[in-house]
Amino acid sequence: MEYTFNRHEPIPDSIVFVLILDMKRKKERILIGSENYIELRLRGFEDDNIFYDRTAPLGSLLMNFHQDTDRTWNEFGFMPFWNALHSNRWKQPELEKTGFDFLRSRFENGYPLDIYAALRISEGYLKARLPRDRNRAAEIFNIEMSEIKDGLMDWTDERIKTPKKFYEDSTLSKKAIKIDLWYPNGTPEPECVIAHDSILPIINFYHSRLLSAGLNIRKCKVCGKYFLAESLKYELCSEKCRKEQGKIKKREFDARAVENSYDRTYKNECQHWRNIIHKAEKSAEVSPEQLSKMKSAFNNFKTVALEKKTSVKNGQSSTKEFEDWIIVQSSRLYEI
Repeated sequence: MEYTFNRHEPIPDSIVFVLILDMKRKKERILIGSENYIELRLRGFEDDNIFYDRTAPLGSLLMNFHQDTDRTWNEFGFMPFWNALHSNRWKQPELEKTGFDFLRSRFENGYPLDIYAALRISEGYLKARLPRDRNRAAEIFNIEMSEIKDGLMDWTDERIKTPKKFYEDSTLSKKAIKIDLWYPNGTPEPECVIAHDSILPIINFYHSRLLSAGLNIRKCKVCGKYFLAESLKYELCSEKCRKEQGKIKKREFDARAVENSYDRTYKNECQHWRNIIHKAEKSAEVSPEQLSKMKSAFNNFKTVALEKKTSVKNGQSSTKEFEDWIIVQSSRLYEI
């Protein structure tokens, strides 16, 4: 069903968000639309009066959550309509266009929570315009939108995507929020939950069902995608990523081996110089002037060697070039 983001008569029925979980088949189904039409759809009627009806792999809603970290929803989705309710009729069209254009773009991206929020904001504004009292209209709009705002906040932990507790200053913490649980087929499965206001209860319901099934949402260390795992120990989402992880570890091992090779050569050579200098300090045949030159040469050797080590580490020269240089330097002490 199409929706026009502009001024029109608001939809009589409330827009609801419906989630159906099929834990056996590991599928999720989401429906968005008027409550009456969704009930008909779930009972088998296929008339085209639903805004969204899609089936996806289990966990898709949570794993693809769009975090509004830059608060664009507030800037372009809420405030233009709030300002329009406080403006004269000459300024309203421009403010409405800004808000409706933003909602349309979010509606068209196909993500269910964005679709639901866009519809609720648009319908909330259209219904708020009905009272003649502008202050009363703005109050009605603000009360309804507070429930949507909380659903768009950053409610997830980036490490394991665990829903956080409701914020203490949230309007939702000041009143009861609920979802309806329904079994349209008359059997315990699949479960169908309906959110009339905020989507936060559905998020928590979904997460609790995953945990009760022994499933955890994890982020793949290789590709960065979220996936369902039976343990928090799992860090890779597929066989392809496991093979890639093996390649990464092999490259890291080889890099460490190369680094250890030239670093070990440097440390061995430094010890060789120290041994010779220490022996010279005890020898009566070595003059103080010669000993001073040997220590000065050793300091110069370390300074240049560290520069060459950095060059090898940055890939500007090879390990063999460094080791060949070390061999040449070792004879300098005997020349002194």
